[in-house]
Amino acid sequence: MTPTFRIFVRTAEGVEFQAFTWCRDEASGIARAWREGREFGHNVADVWAEAV
Repeated sequence: MTPTFRIFVRTAEGVEFQAFTWCRDEASGIARAWREGREFGHNVADVWAEAV
């Protein structure tokens, strides 16, 4: 499958990074980033998607 979105995360400390590319819909990619960001110990403040 071809990626359709790049999912980005901003932490409460102000660090921004691309978390992963996503092939499904934007909303499910954002939900995954919130969930996995917490699981991996990041203090997630914001998550967004940009079309590839």
